[in-house]
Parts: sequence; structure tokens; C-alpha cells
Amino acid sequence: MAKKKVEVVETEEVEADAPKDARRAALEERRAKKAKAAESKAKAKKSSEPKRGLMQKAKEVTGELKKVTWPTFGQVVKTTGIVIAVVLICALVLLGIERLLSLGYQGLSWMMNGGR
Repeated sequence: MAKKKVEVVETEEVEADAPKDARRAALEERRAKKAKAAESKAKAKKSSEPKRGLMQKAKEVTGELKKVTWPTFGQVVKTTGIVIAVVLICALVLLGIERLLSLGYQGLSWMMNGGR
């Protein structure tokens, strides 16, 4: 069963024989207070929702992490070795390309300078 919050708003008493402008001013002031109270209540509600959502998200993440099949140590070592080998092969290929381009540039420079 949901509990209902009851909000008590204090109101100012305005004499019945007071001028109409004074009664209107008091009425406007009460309306402004109610609007301000409702606005602050809405802000408080909005600020509490992300925290609850964050906790729910954290629970979901931990639940999903429990379902993950983690690799064994041997699989990690094997995969790491493959990655290192591929990186070294790529580095050697790029080094070879760089050397060939460097030799080609030196050959062109030598030809442009008349073979000296």
C-alpha cells in the first residue's frame, strides 16, 4: 500500500473588510508560494531518481559480469604472444617499406645531381 504525503501550506489570514487589492495581493502571494513549493518538490524528486537508477544499473552490471566466461591464464598468455608477434611483423614490414623508399629517394637524388 503506497503512502501519501500530505503537504501543509501556511496561509495568511486576510480580513474580510480589507480592500480588494490587498486580498488579491495576498492570494497572488499564496499562489506563488504554492508554485515555488511544487517546483522545489519536483526538483527534489528529479535529483533522487538518478541515484536510484544508478544503483539499479550497478546491480545489472554486476549481474552481467557474473555471466561472463573469463579466459584461463593459458589463453591469456597465448593471445598476448600472438598480439606481440603480429605487432613485430607489422613493425618489420613498415621498416622494410621505409628503407626501400629511402633508397629510392637517395637514388633519385644521386641521378639528379649528375651521378656524383
